[in-house]
Amino acid sequence: MGTDIDAFIEIDDSPVRRPYSSQGFWTPTEKVIPLIEYGALVGGKDYVFIGALCGVRAPGDALFPRRGLPANVARQTYAFFDRLYHLEDDMVSWLWLHEIYASLDHMDVSWDDLSQAAQVVLRMMGFLEEKVGQGRARLVFGVT
Repeated sequence: MGTDIDAFIEIDDSPVRRPYSSQGFWTPTEKVIPLIEYGALVGGKDYVFIGALCGVRAPGDALFPRRGLPANVARQTYAFFDRLYHLEDDMVSWLWLHEIYASLDHMDVSWDDLSQAAQVVLRMMGFLEEKVGQGRARLVFGVT
């Protein structure tokens, strides 16, 4: 049986610049990049990337416990996960870019171990953080 990932990048580009928050964005957002149609990621079965994010099919436990959806998740993201996932289950979570890199380090995953699709997602998030600031782009994902 395979393991799949569904993911959205959410961006907080509000003009309000507050310090980074581990709890989520300071202001609600509707800026979303849906990766659910990015077949290379969704259908790519990148078990190394999935394992590093949430510990599924991984040699060890995930660095960060699964959190469910963020409190101020975008409507589009919520609607997708509400329709296809049991939100009370623990297969939905979100991470900041620096947490993703920490998770990769925790599982001893190098850049070259990742699929091109995962590399594109990380570069996209890095670009967004360059434009809007650290802690203003997050990956919201579910694993089945």
